[in-house]
Amino acid sequence: MAEGKFSVIIVSWNVKAELELCLASLMRERNGEPGFTVTVVDNASADGTAAMVRQ
Repeated sequence: MAEGKFSVIIVSWNVKAELELCLASLMRERNGEPGFTVTVVDNASADGTAAMVRQ
C-alpha cells in the first residue's frame, strides 16, 4: 500500500480506555505498512487521554 492512501482523524474527550483500544486496533490493521496516518485531536480531556496518545 502506498503511503498517504488515507487518514484517520479521531476527535476525543475523556475516552482514554476506548481510544487506547481503537489505536491498538488501527496499528494491528496497519501491519507494518505505511498506508495511512492517524491524527488524534483531544478536546481537553481530564482522564489522561492526551498523555496516553503522546506515548
